[in-house]
Amino acid sequence: MKSATESLEKEILKQDDFIQINDLSASAIGRHSPPPSGFEKALKLVFGAVVGMTVATLIVQDLYKLGAYSACHKWGKKKPKVKKACKALGYW
Repeated sequence: MKSATESLEKEILKQDDFIQINDLSASAIGRHSPPPSGFEKALKLVFGAVVGMTVATLIVQDLYKLGAYSACHKWGKKKPKVKKACKALGYW
């Protein structure tokens, strides 16, 4: 009885392994795409350049605002004209 149960379990495990292997190979078929064309490569390059320039511009603007705010608070305390100009520009 024990050997019959063990052989049945081994057979079931073999069938499960076979099913899993077949499922994996069947799902992987047809997923490979052709290499990108020259137009797609150029489009990706342009998109990357636009996004990169936008991010760089935003970083530089934030650094400028931080520097102007710091300078206004440093020099605006001693010089009223600087303080007035900073208030007008919105850095005070």
